[in-house]
Amino acid sequence: MENKNNKKALHFTIDGRQFDWEQQFITGIEIRQKGNVPEDFHIYLVVEKPGENELIKNADKVDLARQGIEHFVSDKASWKLIIDDKHFEWHHQYISGEDLRQLGNITADYQIFLSIKDPWKDELIKNEDKVDLALPGIERFFTKHIISEKTIYIDDEKYNTSAEFLTPNQIMQLANIDKTDHYLKQIIGTEQISYKDKPEEKIKIVSGMKFVSIYVGPVTVSNIK
Repeated sequence: MENKNNKKALHFTIDGRQFDWEQQFITGIEIRQKGNVPEDFHIYLVVEKPGENELIKNADKVDLARQGIEHFVSDKASWKLIIDDKHFEWHHQYISGEDLRQLGNITADYQIFLSIKDPWKDELIKNEDKVDLALPGIERFFTKHIISEKTIYIDDEKYNTSAEFLTPNQIMQLANIDKTDHYLKQIIGTEQISYKDKPEEKIKIVSGMKFVSIYVGPVTVSNIK
């Protein structure tokens, strides 16, 4: 858009809404009027470093001709965001990873990502990270379950699995042990737990577990030690 003097209109945002302005400078009162910001709301100019936004009083002037679009926020504004396709509102300009966990009821075994348009990679948001919600558009976040590898021992051989639960038959399958002529025992110190009659019982897998397979097939010369 251009004005009658062929000057390009300048742009700025207030609480995420974009406006045009035909002058190089804009005052605090003009920002307030343009964005319908009530008198009991403070207006801040968004700066790059979180937590250090500049308070703009009614008589203050801001140069809109500087590089980039100037963003303004009011201190009682709310911002919309999306976490795993659920809509939320937040009453602060910045939201931390820890805030996101509390808002979305996200447990510690899930990672939080800020969705970034292709071809760029989505951004991992750690608990201490802060995201500016005052920028144009609605920020979208999604979660991913953290899959951790666990190491277990079967017949003194090491095997890795990400499964939370396994049955004795699945554990033997992991070690390529024939379940038709073997059953499984778990070794805990000097104790042994037999799964001979419980081949499909679910076992919660924890790193360091030890199992042994017991042969119950026909005895041949090769089986005799």
